[in-house]
Amino acid sequence: MKISFRTVNLEISILYNFFNFCIKKGYIDKNPCVGIKKLNELSRLKTLSDEDIGKLINGATNKLTKDLISFLIYTGCRKGEALNLKWDDVDLKNGVIAIKATKTRYDRHIPISTPLEAVLTSIEKNQDCFICI
Repeated sequence: MKISFRTVNLEISILYNFFNFCIKKGYIDKNPCVGIKKLNELSRLKTLSDEDIGKLINGATNKLTKDLISFLIYTGCRKGEALNLKWDDVDLKNGVIAIKATKTRYDRHIPISTPLEAVLTSIEKNQDCFICI
């Protein structure tokens, strides 16, 4: 069974507070948890360098794959969200993309950056879907 960093940090906090209580009551003289560092809960996040992003995009074997990779990088969308996107959800005039029916069940609105706009305008529009694979 895996234990998350959040769980470990919570246990450290509980122990720290417990030993402080024991000091106040006179049961112990020193808190053994002093100096224990909490785990970085964000350490599992990985980011790509600009060089890695360039290699990933340039390594695509065709335009559709290149466009999809670029879109995912510039928006942070999940693959399924991008593949289900319709052109009606893209508002180039106001510079926003509406992501509907997300995993969290909340709609999101993503601003369109200049590089993302270049990707979107280079994609051939299809009536049925945004990016069709």
